[in-house]
Amino acid sequence: MVDTNDTIGASMNTLPANQQNHKDDESILTNDDIVSKWLLGDNDVKTIEYVDSRVPLVKRVKALLQFWNELSGEVTRVREGYSLAIQWEDENLKKKFLGDGTVLMKKLNPIEKDLKDLLPQLKNVTFLRNDELTLLPKWMWDCLEIDYSKVEQK
Repeated sequence: MVDTNDTIGASMNTLPANQQNHKDDESILTNDDIVSKWLLGDNDVKTIEYVDSRVPLVKRVKALLQFWNELSGEVTRVREGYSLAIQWEDENLKKKFLGDGTVLMKKLNPIEKDLKDLLPQLKNVTFLRNDELTLLPKWMWDCLEIDYSKVEQK
């Protein structure tokens, strides 16, 4: 297993020239620094080009939808737990679920904002299967300008 906190020493010459540290530099890039730059796209790696320029947007939206789906499932669990804590009159459990809900709101709000900004750019683009569409809430359908009243329920 690789320790991502190791500093780059002998392998420095495998980095792009603009990321190599010189001996007189005071800062040393850690593996975490390098991975962070790579994940944020802050590197010299050649950008992948696609025939359809919408592909990067579709990939980003699909990734956001996956995160949204996971978090919304967790929201359902926390809501049910909070409801049960109220029924059981368990103040400690209520506080726990309130805390969990706060964390989820902080994670979910920026994802929903991004989706509200990005989904309209993909109207008339077929990037989800019908079974995937049926799992989306109506506000996402509205962003995509899909008429959900005409969709056949199976």
